[in-house]
This record gives sequence, C-alpha cells and structure tokens, in this order.
Amino acid sequence: MNNTIAQLTKVIDNSQKVLILSHVRPDGDSAGSSTAFYHILKQWHTPKEATLTFPDVLPAFLQWLPQVQEAKVLSEQSKETLKCWTQEHDLIVCLDTSLMERSGAIAPLLKNHQNKLLVIDHHKDFSPYGRWLFHNAQASSTCELVSQLAFHWHDQQLFTWNSAIATCLYTGLYTDTGGFRFRNTSEQTLWTAAKLVSLGAEPQKIAYHLTQNTPLYRLRFLGTVLKDFLRFLPQYRTAYAMIPRSLQLAFQLQPGDTSEIVDYVLRIQGVNLAITLREEEPNKIRLSFRSIGDFPANELAKKHFNGGGHKNAAGGELNTSLQEAETYLLNVLQQYQNQLQYEPYETTSIA
Repeated sequence: MNNTIAQLTKVIDNSQKVLILSHVRPDGDSAGSSTAFYHILKQWHTPKEATLTFPDVLPAFLQWLPQVQEAKVLSEQSKETLKCWTQEHDLIVCLDTSLMERSGAIAPLLKNHQNKLLVIDHHKDFSPYGRWLFHNAQASSTCELVSQLAFHWHDQQLFTWNSAIATCLYTGLYTDTGGFRFRNTSEQTLWTAAKLVSLGAEPQKIAYHLTQNTPLYRLRFLGTVLKDFLRFLPQYRTAYAMIPRSLQLAFQLQPGDTSEIVDYVLRIQGVNLAITLREEEPNKIRLSFRSIGDFPANELAKKHFNGGGHKNAAGGELNTSLQEAETYLLNVLQQYQNQLQYEPYETTSIA
C-alpha cells in the first residue's frame, strides 16, 4: 500500500544518512531518478549525507549526468563495505527496482534491513518489499514519480531546486518513453517534461548526449549486427538479432553499447516484436524484447525467459549457448503466431 507524500517527507526529515540504490544494468530511468534523488537530498532544507550507488558501471551514454561521477559501484565494493553501508545508513532508498533481488551485490543484505527501505517504482510486475512505498504502474517512469515528489517538496520549500535535478529527471522520462514515442507517454508525462524544462532541463542538450554523441565504433558495430546477424520472420511479424560474445570482444564494447540494437530491429516494416539475444558469457544469454501495440512482451519474457518488465519493453535470460537460445526462441514463437498478427496503428483516411 502506497504511503502519502507527507509520510515520505517525514521519513526523509527524520533521516540523516541515506543510501541510494537502483537496479542492475543501469538505464536512463534508474540513473536519472537515482542521481536526481541524490541532488534533492543534498539540497534538502536540512542537508542529508547521501551515498549514490549503482550496481554496475554506468553506460557511457549516461556518464555525463551531473555529479554522477560521485557514485559508488556496488560490484567493485567488498562484502564488508556493503555490510557496513546497510548498517550505518538510517534510510535506504531503492529506485526503479521492481524486485529487491535486482539491486545487485547488496541484495542479500537488504533482507535484514527492510525496515529501512523506501521503494519508489513504476513497474507493473512489482513485487512489494521494504517499509515505505511510492508505486504507480501508470507512470511512464520512476523519474515521473520522483518528479511528482520533487514538485511537491519544492512547493513546500523543502529543498533548493537546481538545473541538475531537472536534467536528471528529464533524462529518465526521455529514455523510458523512447523519446516520448512509446505508448506509456501520457498527458501527465508531457506535462512533467514541460515543467522540468521550465525548471532548467535543456531538451536539445539531453537528446544530444543520449542519441547523437555516438562513438564511431558503436555505429560500425550496429552496422555489422544489422547486416550479418539480423533475421526477419514475417510469419511471426518478428525480427531478432544475435550478438555473439566474439563480436562484442572484436569491437571492444563497453557496458550499455548493445542496448539500442533492439530499437533498430523494431523499426523494420511489418515487425510487431523485436528481440536481441546477447551472449554475455558462455552459456549465459541476455534477451531484450520490444513490441508495438498490444503484444505483451513482459508476459512472454516472464513465462519463457526468466524475466519481466513492461508491456512493450522487457528482458530475460537463458543459461544456454547462443545457438540453443535461438532454437528455443523459434519454438516459443510458434505459440504466439496468431497473437502477433495485427496492425498496431491503422491508417485513417481523412475526407
């Protein structure tokens, strides 16, 4: 059951040392909401001693976020350090993390500190945990929820606003809505984005960092995948790309460099479901799913690929070889052939 904003305000007021966590394999929403929350706590009317963390190294396209270099990477810390952090902080804020287990190396320690946990999340497959909760599955992103809190707190003069907060929050809105293209883009989302612009977010600058400032090796990698490792299955209105480990090593990829591939696959005419199969290591395959229209990618991921996510954007994993994963995927798709036969957006003639 959700807590009220007044209750959450009291929780923060009564805390001094705050640990900020988010989910493994950080994305724009988790990084944006976490970094924004960090800035809010530092600007609180009684400034907090906040520790910003990420489970893994941030992708290069997010490392420009204001003061994100102050973050600690959980996977680089000793078990003793993580244990000390959970003990010495009197509040632990988990952002954009639908399952406690997705918070990375620190997750096993959180089970004994749930009385300290404040969770802010927007996932439909959210599994309740922690002591305090601010959850709304109708929100486009966790950044939209943090914006709601921040607008209220700013109106109450509980913290001093700065452009860094607006920049971080706008980033999460932008990435989780696909640049305001996905169906989770609501009137509230666009209103929130406009409000953030009025408070200092610069849309052109943010879009540049997220979509235009791309290293040459990544474009060449993208071209290779689309040319040599892409397969289109018109009978299933599905396309998928294979990303072998050897190819990633050949291009010396960095964390997050493969995240955009699935969105390019979804651009193919006639495709309602796009998938990437990335060989993370031998016998460990990460899958990303994107769909257009009504096909529930999250249900597919949860039922067959040990994953979950949103209706039109989900992920999963398999402990098999890349070739075995492809064979398994093709068998699974046979079950969804009829469900995938639809026109997502019919063209309407204007008289």
